[in-house]
Amino acid sequence: MKKYIIIAIIALLAFTAIGKDRDIVYLIGGAEVVGALIEITDSHVILETGDGKQTFPVDTVRSIDLGTWRPGDDWENRLDIDDSILEKALEDADMASREYTAAGYITLFEKGVLTVNADNSADYVLRHIYYIANERGKDKANYSMGYFADNQSVSVNFARSVGLASISTVADNAIEDGSVNAWVAEYQRKRRKKFALTGASLGSVVDYQLTKHYDNIDVFTGLNYNWNFYDKEPILESVFEVRSHKSVPLKFHEVEVDKPIKTIDGDYVVRTWRMENIEPYIQETMLPNLSWFMPNVVVSLPQNLQELSAAYYDKVEIAMDALDLVEKRLAENFPAGKPSIEDVYNYVSENFTSNWVGMGEYYPYPKPLSELLELSRIARYELPFILYAFLTSAGYNPELILVGPGEDSKIPPDMLNINYFNAVRVRIKDGTEIRYLSPNEYLRYDHQNLDACYILPVRKGGAKIEKLPRLPGNDHYTVPVYECKLLPNGTLEMHFTEQYFGETGGDGYRYYKNRKPREVDNSFDSRAKDIDQLANIESYELTGYKDLSDKVQVSYSVEIPGYAVGAGEEILAFKLPTVGFSASQVGAAERTLPFSSSGNNYSEKIITIELPEGYEIEYLPENVSFSVGYRSFNAEIEVEDGVLTYEETATGKHTPMISQKKYSAYKSFVEKKAKFSDNWILLRKSS
Repeated sequence: MKKYIIIAIIALLAFTAIGKDRDIVYLIGGAEVVGALIEITDSHVILETGDGKQTFPVDTVRSIDLGTWRPGDDWENRLDIDDSILEKALEDADMASREYTAAGYITLFEKGVLTVNADNSADYVLRHIYYIANERGKDKANYSMGYFADNQSVSVNFARSVGLASISTVADNAIEDGSVNAWVAEYQRKRRKKFALTGASLGSVVDYQLTKHYDNIDVFTGLNYNWNFYDKEPILESVFEVRSHKSVPLKFHEVEVDKPIKTIDGDYVVRTWRMENIEPYIQETMLPNLSWFMPNVVVSLPQNLQELSAAYYDKVEIAMDALDLVEKRLAENFPAGKPSIEDVYNYVSENFTSNWVGMGEYYPYPKPLSELLELSRIARYELPFILYAFLTSAGYNPELILVGPGEDSKIPPDMLNINYFNAVRVRIKDGTEIRYLSPNEYLRYDHQNLDACYILPVRKGGAKIEKLPRLPGNDHYTVPVYECKLLPNGTLEMHFTEQYFGETGGDGYRYYKNRKPREVDNSFDSRAKDIDQLANIESYELTGYKDLSDKVQVSYSVEIPGYAVGAGEEILAFKLPTVGFSASQVGAAERTLPFSSSGNNYSEKIITIELPEGYEIEYLPENVSFSVGYRSFNAEIEVEDGVLTYEETATGKHTPMISQKKYSAYKSFVEKKAKFSDNWILLRKSS
């Protein structure tokens, strides 16, 4: 056997250039020797190492790794460097490290070059040079890039760490090439090349370059890149270059950047964006999507969405290869006849489980039914396809839709391709309602909502993209109700329930269905502690959470000893339970960047407290009502027949990006809420 291994290696050497000190001889005893492979015979292996030539008998060699030589592998120290870009970066590093003393790392140079060819192939070359300033920056010595092995490839052109006295480079055996979803045998398409550079310490410079190649860009292999000219750490030079054949219809979306330098190189149009000396942005709270207002460029090879819709439909038709098995299961589980939409949804949700593989991690269209019906776990975007197949077999007319970007996306629809769609839903008319369903064992079918996004219906012949409006804040909401009794000794007894309005209702409690009783007990104990650290759970009742056909009902009782504190013998003082607002997110006096107040919101809260006999109100906070335009808050407190009632209402209008000039008004709004919740209620013992 050993002889055959050696012969195979010799044959391989005939077609492989011998590396420069990158070959590794693995000895049977466990040792590894690195050098340049000189000779292999039937009896021995000769390796040129730093200590001279070494000869190993064949029967001591377990295997040989023929290394790949990369630029810089023959450098021993900084004097050997002959890369002009790296040389300049090293010169800049000294001054930059003195200027940015608080930085974790400094990007000395970064460049991305995307080349798109007439034959629909493409290459993306990415280079980064970082100065590691402190421990926080050491992560920059690690990098990974994903690819689909059947259509793409990734190669590490070079990766090196430059220290003061030595240079470390990455070897082949230090580059991991593994599956992204290694735990799911049936979903092994996407892989990832990654490496971690050794020798990267504080004060060193990390320099690496990778190339990602696309064999063919088709309707199900989209192409789009986003280049950001901003970071939380400083950037000295950033370059993004796009080279496209004149026949390729690329589209661009630019934010806060100068127009690119445009040149012609034969049949290629070359666009180059460059920025230098980019200051780090300040990490503030409530930030909107940074790509909306920070300098960046998005390039996309758009697809005709009507053609994408039709192509996806064709894939779905191919996948519908086992409807007879679906019909058989329906007949077995619903012998009385045609099941309702809810029945079918519940059956699929409770009998098929997701492995959480997403559309961007495998083929974006479903596997054949004949395969999916045999799997214990399937991709999360295939669950709606299963539901679609069962609803179709049950005699309904469902429609699959691809879920795309949110309505706030700045990328126009004519730039979209398959990569911008990350989920699948089933659209179906249910009486007077239009439902958008994705099977979920923890969510009732009539509690699913989809809004404020672009969708692409999947139809024979294709369909146009649609935009779903944002639902109002009061479309569905939950009202917590706290019924309390305050005892003369300061103990507060509380009973909690929930009221549901619209298509919602306690589905979060369904996650308890697979938990042990003790775990559920502990969870409710934690809910009591969320109300007050001294609270003790007295009892709870949870029903309807184990079966999707039921509706969840929850209630629990809590006792909080010493909730009201005495001020002398005459006064009891307490704050409203569960009414506490923090102003931490507006702690800064001012902002440098815009902020966000996202989502249409509506909420209510009701608290009643039966006051102890023999006490009367000494002090009650005034009712409040204030607004900042896109957010409002109202709170009313009244006492009648010995019962204090607190009713709170808050509303919000979706405002995805607000100028920093309006920050002071929002800060005042939040601080008013916090101040209100800090009020005490005083009771005096009646004379």
